[in-house]
Amino acid sequence: MARSQPKRQIIIAEIRARIDSGEWPVGHRLPSIAQLAQQYECSAEPVRWALDHLTAQGYLDSRQGVGFFVARDFH
Repeated sequence: MARSQPKRQIIIAEIRARIDSGEWPVGHRLPSIAQLAQQYECSAEPVRWALDHLTAQGYLDSRQGVGFFVARDFH
C-alpha cells in the first residue's frame, strides 16, 4: 500500500501552483497560518514548515508580525 504524501508536501505543491499560475502574484499576502491550517485540516506545524521551506527556496518573504508574501515567481 502506497503512503500518501505528507501534508506539508501537499501544502508546498499547492502554494507553488498558485504562484506559478499567477493566481497569487508577486506581493500577494498569503492567508494566515491559522487560515491555511484550517483549509488543509491540519495543525499549524506542517503549514509553518511548508511556508519556511518556500521562504528558503525564494518563493516567499516573511515579514515579522505581518505574514508571508509572494517574493517572486519562477515562470
